[in-house]
Amino acid sequence: MIKNSLNRWVLVLVTLLSIQHLEANKGQVVELNLNDDDLELNIARVKSWSRNSQTYFGAGFLSSYHKESEKKLSMADLTMTHVGITEIPGIGFGLGFKYIYSDLDAIIKKREANALAIRLKMMYTLPIVVRSVVGLTVNYAPSSLVFSDNLDRFREYRLELNFEPIEGGWIYFGYRHVGFDFDDRKDEVELSDSTYIGMKLYF
Repeated sequence: MIKNSLNRWVLVLVTLLSIQHLEANKGQVVELNLNDDDLELNIARVKSWSRNSQTYFGAGFLSSYHKESEKKLSMADLTMTHVGITEIPGIGFGLGFKYIYSDLDAIIKKREANALAIRLKMMYTLPIVVRSVVGLTVNYAPSSLVFSDNLDRFREYRLELNFEPIEGGWIYFGYRHVGFDFDDRKDEVELSDSTYIGMKLYF
């Protein structure tokens, strides 16, 4: 398991280095959110195809305190999301994938979660003076897209309210639920179910 984990971290590093060499019309996003128990970091490279169409290539890390076991859990991910603005004023959609890896050995011996989730996003820009966006993100991997023994499915959903008080600088409030279903366990293994506050910086 340790060797497999190292291989996956090497994959994350190689992907991040590859992201840095995308061609022109690119930007970067650095994001951090937290609460009393969780800390999440995300970075992304943005490829713009037009004014209303971008693709985000990202990597992230979530550290969470599992209250039942009093242990720290973590999840690493790689994402690709294509986002576009629709003809309906204020409405945008995103489609993509999210690869996740989480070592759950701290609470379940010799158990890990490894899956490729389908990623759906919906955004609505509020018609107010300060630029504000409500966003819903769903990541879901059915049994056909999981690669770990006994893992049946992965699910994650988030709801966020974002404000841009300065150009390129966002503050947001959110709620997330991240969980795994294993075919030999009755209850969901919950990585995170919490509210949080965060910021995003666009360069």
